[in-house]
Amino acid sequence: MTAQRQTEALHATDPRALEQALRVIERGGPVVIPTETVYGLTADAENAEAVQKVFDLKGRSLEKPSAIYLPTADDIETYAVDLPTVARRVIAEFLPGPLTVVLKSRRHNWPGVVGADGRIGFRVSSDRFVAKLTIRSGRPLLATSASLSGGGDLVTYSEVMECFGNRVPLILYKEERLAGRASTVLDLSTAKPHILRQGDLQLPDWVFA
Repeated sequence: MTAQRQTEALHATDPRALEQALRVIERGGPVVIPTETVYGLTADAENAEAVQKVFDLKGRSLEKPSAIYLPTADDIETYAVDLPTVARRVIAEFLPGPLTVVLKSRRHNWPGVVGADGRIGFRVSSDRFVAKLTIRSGRPLLATSASLSGGGDLVTYSEVMECFGNRVPLILYKEERLAGRASTVLDLSTAKPHILRQGDLQLPDWVFA
């Protein structure tokens, strides 16, 4: 009989939270984190086994890739190519923030991150904890919602524990309910930008002009 995994739960402001999250990620484990929108699942995006664990937890196919968190907006060009002028302006004005931008990827063989169409999604979080985690890790981290495939987003600690308690090594949480709308996803990989998912951020008309 397999022993049930024990989940450690820490408030995101706990002095131990950042180091514990870094430790789990370095060991290839997934972590549930609160973001400026909804609860997310993250792991080392460069670790294929860690990526697979996250997708298995969600019941999601690697053919439906996740975005990645980067420390700053300037880091996007390390992974993306052919940024049009409007993309540069959007990135400068709205990141960090609740926005995922989709661009053409420099790298194509990256299961779970780069799609078959060669596109990749980027998040630069405005949440203080997520920003610190991304900076300290020094690596791209998966940026996907902590929800089961086809299920709703999780916005409270009790919802997270019900869904992922004893399924992940570490859950970080906030006492308050999160915003409740996922990030807006904007495709900037084509000549005319378009919304793939309307989320928390409303973009101005100039983006689409």
